[in-house]
Amino acid sequence: MNVIKRIYSLEFKGIITCILPILMICFLANELEAQSVTQYQGPDLSKLNNFSKKANSAITAPFIKIENYIQQKQAERQAAKNKAQAIKKSIEDKNTITKDFSIDSYHPIKIQFPKWKLANFNKILFKNKSNKNEEVKISNLKLRQIKKSEIEKLRDHVADINSLVYQIELKKADYINKKNELESAIEKLNQYDSLKKILKNEIEDIQLVPTASIAIPVGFIDIDEQIRNLQLLEKIPSDNSLTIRPYYSNTKLNYSKLLNLIDTNIKYDGLLYKDRNTNISLLPINFLQKLNTNHPYGWNDGAMSYSKGYQFQVSGGVFLSWKNFKIQLRPEFVNTANDKYETSSSWGQVTSNIKKVLPGQSSIRYDFGGLSLGMSTQNLWWGPGDYNSMLMSNNAPGFFHYSFGSNRPLKSFVGNFQFQLVAATLTQDTTQGYENKNLKTSPKLNKSRYYNALVISYQPVFMKNVSFGITRAFQNYADNNVNGAVPKYLPVVGSFFGSAYNDTINRDQILSFNTRWVFPKNHAEVYFEFGYNDAKDNFRDLMVDMSHSSGYIYGFKKLNYLNKLDYLNFGAEVTRMAQTPSYLMRNAGNFYEHGRISEGYTNNNQTMGAGSGFGNNMQTVNVSWNRTWNKFGLIFNHIVQNPMALVSGVEDVGLRTIKWEDFSYGIQSRYRYRNILFSANLELVNSKNYLWMDKNKATNIYAFINTIFLW
Repeated sequence: MNVIKRIYSLEFKGIITCILPILMICFLANELEAQSVTQYQGPDLSKLNNFSKKANSAITAPFIKIENYIQQKQAERQAAKNKAQAIKKSIEDKNTITKDFSIDSYHPIKIQFPKWKLANFNKILFKNKSNKNEEVKISNLKLRQIKKSEIEKLRDHVADINSLVYQIELKKADYINKKNELESAIEKLNQYDSLKKILKNEIEDIQLVPTASIAIPVGFIDIDEQIRNLQLLEKIPSDNSLTIRPYYSNTKLNYSKLLNLIDTNIKYDGLLYKDRNTNISLLPINFLQKLNTNHPYGWNDGAMSYSKGYQFQVSGGVFLSWKNFKIQLRPEFVNTANDKYETSSSWGQVTSNIKKVLPGQSSIRYDFGGLSLGMSTQNLWWGPGDYNSMLMSNNAPGFFHYSFGSNRPLKSFVGNFQFQLVAATLTQDTTQGYENKNLKTSPKLNKSRYYNALVISYQPVFMKNVSFGITRAFQNYADNNVNGAVPKYLPVVGSFFGSAYNDTINRDQILSFNTRWVFPKNHAEVYFEFGYNDAKDNFRDLMVDMSHSSGYIYGFKKLNYLNKLDYLNFGAEVTRMAQTPSYLMRNAGNFYEHGRISEGYTNNNQTMGAGSGFGNNMQTVNVSWNRTWNKFGLIFNHIVQNPMALVSGVEDVGLRTIKWEDFSYGIQSRYRYRNILFSANLELVNSKNYLWMDKNKATNIYAFINTIFLW
């Protein structure tokens, strides 16, 4: 900057030095012109000397003043610099053009020139052909209409913004109130004298020992499904694997609180009497309806039959507890259907309808801590599957059994354990068809069978929200002469391989392994179950032909919040119950049939495991919108009916040449009206090659409606 100022100063001196000779020449020219009319007498040197003195004095005077001014201002250089910067900024804002001149080692001097006003070139119009049509021609009336429309739009936007501002102000006020309440609560908690009074409910809740109470019936009353969703939504703890059901409510999370977690508008008050040791409550009334318009379809419906037509089931009851004794009486009345439908020699038979009262979901038990010992006819569910279970579901009616197991997760230093040991007697009905015999009746099968099963679930302490389970079941005819109490009554605790025990008696073993992985933060789960329908003879047999007599179920569920109340439910499940290609070396038959037990894995002629059908493969996909109890969704099922049955010749390696497939498209819904809970499943079932007959099509409408009346 100083270099530039020095250049400006030198240029100024140079200009003055050049002007002086020019002025002198001009003066001499004027003198010569004035004397041109007279005789030349020589130049007047006196006048020239006087002019030179005056010019020199006039020129040097400013420089003397400048030098004096600079010397005076050297002591105030820093202040003058700040002032010059402020003046410069002010001048720039006023469009004042300034130039700085400086002399070497001198402070710069600002000389202000006159203001120049720049021309507004935007107003200059240049001739252009395209500018001729720039002006838009429009009538005044139309112009006023456009103006009015634009003003209305802008006013609407202003109104919308005002509304948003108002909502924000309301939210702000709510948050401020909540903040004040929280700060007030913190201040109260800091006062030790009132601490116990304020935290009375929390202290009582911690000190309360949870004891099991009402058992939530398995499957079809929908509350069972909602409990699974509550766990994924982090509303109930995930320490329960939910692979051993029924689920038991307890003193901390009773039936009323459970319903309130599902929907805060549900008010259930079935309590009749309560004191310190006694509790008497009414159970909800359940009215279940099922309809098939063309042929049998549907599963996981308890005592209802696999038939065509309309049928219904009604249940209700009472729960009583006295100290550690718990009695749940919930009988069922069922009226099944027997409409005629198209059958063939290989599948289907119309049987008589059934009208009877059953014990239903009833039980008597004694609880000691987290363990229960009792007897029951209620349905059981073992495994992680959502639509199917390999060893135990509510597809068949409940059977009378003795049980010993956990009623809540048992905590230990290595993790949580749950288990159930069951001993039962299985029955059959000679008037009805067997599901594992293509709905054909078999009057000769009328033997009593003993059933023994054990299911264990383990959740490691180092793998939170992950559970591993094993289920093993034996059945044999009651008239078998088996020596020893353990082999006869508790074969499930014996060896896994057939060579280690007497496998020559009429006995059937079925086994499965399962795992369930829950991701509460992501509101999701994945699960898998793999099982065998026949015992392996030894370890070599297991490794050489691992797929022999096997089946599996795997699936996932994902809940995705849309807002604080609404969420989407995505789910899919795959079930394979048909045998694998290893049948070419050793035929295993399908799941739920065995050469030594003719009735197969059934109770009252219905399969106790996967209800999708005997030897069937099934894929299910569903998506639904949910808000509290309410739900609306879509479901798709694809079922391949017993594709690996050996019914053909050698040229077809024994398999069917025609595939019977069912394609089901459905709507699922739930709705609450006051204390009445509705749920419905309506499906259109298109059967391709029905009855394994080529190009034989059948269309069936399947409806499953459940109504729950809460007290």
